[in-house]
Amino acid sequence: MRVLNRHAITNVNAFELRWSVSADGDEIQSGLLPAHSVVPGAHGTITVPFAAIDPVTGKEYWLRVSAHLAADSLWADAGHEVAKEQFALPFFKPASVPAPKGKAPAIDKTGDVITMRAGQAQVGLDARSGLVTSYQVNGEELLVSPLTPNFWRVPTDNDARGWRTPQNRQLWRDLPGLLQIDSITTSTDVGVSRIHVTATHEDLVTVTTTYSLSAAGELTATLKIAADPKLPSLLRVGMTFEVPAAFDHATYYGRGPMENYVDRRHATEVDVYDLAVADFGEPYVRPQEHGNRTDVRWLSLRDTEGHTLTITGAQPLSMSVWPYSTETLATATHTPDLTTGEVTTVNVDLIQTGVGGNDTWSPNAAPLPHYQIPAGTYEYSFTLKVTP
Repeated sequence: MRVLNRHAITNVNAFELRWSVSADGDEIQSGLLPAHSVVPGAHGTITVPFAAIDPVTGKEYWLRVSAHLAADSLWADAGHEVAKEQFALPFFKPASVPAPKGKAPAIDKTGDVITMRAGQAQVGLDARSGLVTSYQVNGEELLVSPLTPNFWRVPTDNDARGWRTPQNRQLWRDLPGLLQIDSITTSTDVGVSRIHVTATHEDLVTVTTTYSLSAAGELTATLKIAADPKLPSLLRVGMTFEVPAAFDHATYYGRGPMENYVDRRHATEVDVYDLAVADFGEPYVRPQEHGNRTDVRWLSLRDTEGHTLTITGAQPLSMSVWPYSTETLATATHTPDLTTGEVTTVNVDLIQTGVGGNDTWSPNAAPLPHYQIPAGTYEYSFTLKVTP
């Protein structure tokens, strides 16, 4: 490990160096490093003596190294952490995805509703909107609002005052209501049934969604958007839906513990975090987009009766959960306006644009170009599973 001492007068040997190795959030090794002399402004190489790891298929391994005050100071006690970093170790072996098995779920159409059924699970899609409006497991309805493509966010201060997204990117706010259904088809395979929806807006945007129900009752959503490159950049590529407010506790494996965005995440660490949905966000003076987490592998919501809804990405996700609706957040002008207890909103994205903020009052408030989402083609997938 290469260390740069950026202090002006303090040697690295004034600090206690600690290390730990974790696997999917569980610490499996830890220790202290012997004192190392690295003078101010110089680089040094330090070896971390963790034991050989026999990787478990599907697990990620992380090395964390931190520097702590070795003695009390005028401003902090001994042991206070002054620097840290997390490194992904090159031991990951992806788990093989088991092939679907069992009988393909039944598909039928009654009026404008297409239904897929597998055991105690059923999915309903409204053929007029092309949206999944129902996902029931063991007779319990999971969706309070439809699973809806989402390319917009409630404006941040930087969005509204400087970047002016409500004026120059309103297409992405309005797009779900502008899309026209081109086709809805169904297909079946061993152990899985699918509904395919293609919708377009003029000749500018094509959105294709595929909803797959497995014989085990798991619902997988795949979204693909192809947007004319001449269009303005997107705010996000994702889907949003509401579940009952009783799903008020979250556990996730991703970056945390605080909110983070593509341009605001270097201080975060990949770990397993457990918190109330009410604590997922940030109480900004003016309510706005907030509470996002990046590099989320999975997120589970638990309700008061012990039911768990787990969202797992086929790739890392960008996610947030709120104890109120997006409409409530969008119309609130003060924090007390955020009335809770009606729904839990779940945002499941491939990516969300950065926060920006070189200033807040000019176009420079926009995220730097490499943290924006240029109009183009994007595709991602995630799976919903309910237990017990």
